[in-house]
Amino acid sequence: MKEKVKQLALLQYFSMLESGNFSEAGKDRVRIDFARHLLQLPASYQVSTLDLDSLDKLIGEAEKPVEETKVILAELREKENVIIASRKEGFPIVIFGPQTIIEKDAHKIIIIEKELARTPTAILAIAAFTQQDGTIIVRREAFEHIFYRKWAKLDKEQIIKEMIEITITHEISHAVIAENNKNKNLYILGKMLDAYLSNNSLDALNEVLAEWEPTHGTLPYLAKIAQTDYPKAKRMLFRYLADANFKQNGDQAFMVNYAKLFFASIKPYVTNNREIDFAKILADAPVIFEQFQNKSEQLVQIAKEIMEGATFKLGGLSTDFETLASVQHKKFQEQNPAVDPNSDYYQRYFWSNLAKYLKTCAPDHFEKINNQLQTELESCYN
Repeated sequence: MKEKVKQLALLQYFSMLESGNFSEAGKDRVRIDFARHLLQLPASYQVSTLDLDSLDKLIGEAEKPVEETKVILAELREKENVIIASRKEGFPIVIFGPQTIIEKDAHKIIIIEKELARTPTAILAIAAFTQQDGTIIVRREAFEHIFYRKWAKLDKEQIIKEMIEITITHEISHAVIAENNKNKNLYILGKMLDAYLSNNSLDALNEVLAEWEPTHGTLPYLAKIAQTDYPKAKRMLFRYLADANFKQNGDQAFMVNYAKLFFASIKPYVTNNREIDFAKILADAPVIFEQFQNKSEQLVQIAKEIMEGATFKLGGLSTDFETLASVQHKKFQEQNPAVDPNSDYYQRYFWSNLAKYLKTCAPDHFEKINNQLQTELESCYN
């Protein structure tokens, strides 16, 4: 499996070079993290321009694997110690390595202990993510990378343990929000559309929702810790805020909107002498969560209305949303007659396709959504 993932990684990187599409992470971050992986550089080491030259030389001398990406992916699915996750713009994350599996609050959590092979999309900025089935993936190597970049003078074991603890909490919160969302169709549309938006406006709201979710959110979780161990809760929150601070993470520009929203929401609870009113955070969480949830639905509704009024140009012909939606619906039913059109599976298929058509066949309307959602979002933190 290790060699198969390596082949897939090479295919993916060759595709990135040919297309110029290095995923939402950008070319620089992909090259740096792929060089670290292929050259087996330790987490404590800072990648240099000479290392990037070595990467380019290594890739230049490599033979392109003969097997197609989809064939290798099919071979890797359901294999032990292999994680496959879809990402924006079609390039999946694939990681192979030994795992530890735990359960918390009825959620399955897979901790990848060591990454023996991974695709270039698996940048180290992505420390954790949640699969469609609710499984939470945590990457120990990513946390080690964060530790050496920011916290190397402190206790490594404590820092990494607490970073993983708070990240698992955050990811469980995402799963809880997905399971209990009061308007599932709008939620799914937002997730599918955000896969194509350049400013990550909907994703920013989704991330802040996970911080404030009243029962499992990051902030209520820390507030409950503070009831018995205030120093630990305070330490974890300030470190969490530092890791979210986009000004110190130039390679994580996609976090800008999220960081601004998060900082604006937490600021009223931090005093000038750096004390934190955790009791008030816990009390206010339901109201703040509902406000962010309403804002998220408002933005998705705006996007939906623009989509429904769009004109799509396909092969020299023009069509409207209703006609295109009808064609998509008919095509899906022909291929999947047993699947309920009201199911989440169908909604993901439908809105993912419509979002893709919007970007490629109605670019003016797509750009209008991108700009209008950004303006609406900025009103929350300006």
